[in-house]
This record gives sequence, C-alpha cells and structure tokens, in this order.
Amino acid sequence: MESAVLDGASRNGSNTQNFTNYSQTITATLSALPGLTVKPGKVNATAYVLVKVQ
Repeated sequence: MESAVLDGASRNGSNTQNFTNYSQTITATLSALPGLTVKPGKVNATAYVLVKVQ
C-alpha cells in the first residue's frame, strides 16, 4: 500500500539504496499583489521536495 503523499505521483528512475524516485507536476496560479502593477511575461520554476516515508 502506498502512502497518500504519493497520490498522483509517477514512479521513475531506479530503486537504489532503499530510495525510489517519484515525480509529480503541480500547476500554480499567479495573481497580482495588492498595489503592484502586473507586467506580461512568464515564470518557469522548479521545486525539489524531499519527503521521507517510513
């Protein structure tokens, strides 16, 4: 049984040294901060999160 933290994640890579790699795409919505002017453009960001499940 897999943990709920893995819901929507895809297993990728190899299982070495008791570690298994998973990946998941998350979409964020950006909005203007109060009092600031919005300019057109795009954002490309990557987050690396380590979750230890025992």
